[in-house]
Amino acid sequence: MGKVSSRADRAKMFAPFAALKGYYELILAQEAAKQDKRELCEDDAYALSEKLKKLDKGVHVHLRYYDKVCYVSLTGVISRIDFDLRLLVVDTKKILFDDIIWVEEYEPEGKETWLL
Repeated sequence: MGKVSSRADRAKMFAPFAALKGYYELILAQEAAKQDKRELCEDDAYALSEKLKKLDKGVHVHLRYYDKVCYVSLTGVISRIDFDLRLLVVDTKKILFDDIIWVEEYEPEGKETWLL
């Protein structure tokens, strides 16, 4: 018959799986931080639509949008805007118009306007 190993010996066999320990806490934290997506009222949706119509490639923007589980803020440069697909790409992040709740154009600090 085989040797009976102690609890400590058996625990050593499963030590490589301890790397997943923080994973479960992360999943629970994300679940707790989950937000429901909200719909804009008609007036706010119209105002947002008008702002989006005025944007163009190369414009610097601050925006807030729904990213699968919660709302996040992003600052960057519009690299693509597609009104047919209702898609805005800021740097490399693709964002659907329907996920955006706020957008504002801004002039980055330190930009040399005298060169224009």
